[in-house]
This record gives sequence, structure tokens and C-alpha cells, in this order.
Amino acid sequence: MGKSNGFNNIVEFSNPMSDRFKIKRFHHVEFWCSDATNVSRRFSWALGMQLAAKSDLSTGNMAHASYLIRSGDCNFLFTAPYSPSISPTAATASIPTFDHATCRAFIASHGLAPRAVAVEVEDAETAFSISVAHGAKPSSPPIVLEN
Repeated sequence: MGKSNGFNNIVEFSNPMSDRFKIKRFHHVEFWCSDATNVSRRFSWALGMQLAAKSDLSTGNMAHASYLIRSGDCNFLFTAPYSPSISPTAATASIPTFDHATCRAFIASHGLAPRAVAVEVEDAETAFSISVAHGAKPSSPPIVLEN
């Protein structure tokens, strides 16, 4: 059996057919689900990832619960809508584009599934325009998030 050279022999290349803008790094995958508390805890336990951040009723978010678990640079975000009986207030959502009806329809159709993949780029507006022009389906245009 040969000796492994690890990452020493990996050659980075660019593909002019797909590399249309500079990607700095992968940031996170957001999963939509019906119970973010339960799902995030199960993933955390199974993968050994720690809770890194949350947005829920305890933080003033009356629209949805979101829990971010992390291990190194790997980030998973689990988001679930609150019951309509809680009187969802979109203004308190930590994700400005969050929509109850869209989230519920997505969950009914797909169950627990990735909703968004986030990458960090040099210029978000340029990356957005290029991606949409080449077939990407946007969930929202670029927005600045404070805090």
C-alpha cells in the first residue's frame, strides 16, 4: 500500500464555464424543518457540533426559531416557523426575508431539507446578478444584516 501524500498533491484550478466570480469561502447550509430545536440538537449530538448562535422567542424573534451549530468552519443553520397561533411578527424575524407560508409549503413538500447554501464572495451584488443570469433561483436579493 502506497504512502498518502495528504493535500500536497492537490492542484487548484479554475473552470471558465462555472467560476464566474471569486468565492472566498463556504459559509453555511440552512435547513428548513418543522422543529428546529429537536433537529439541531440531534445533528449536534450525532456530529459533535456545538450550538454557536440562536434566534428564537428568548431573543425576541416571534416569527421563527433558528439554531446555528458549528464545528470548525462547518456551519449548519436549522430554521422552523412558529405556529400561526403565536401571531407571527415578520418584523422580529432574524432572517429579513423569512416568510411563514413559503417555509410551511417548503416543509410540506420536502420535509427536512437544505433551503439555502451561503458562500462568502468579494462582491455580493455582482455574484447575485451573475448567478441569477445563469439560472440560479434567488431567495432574496443581497441585503446588509446588522448585528
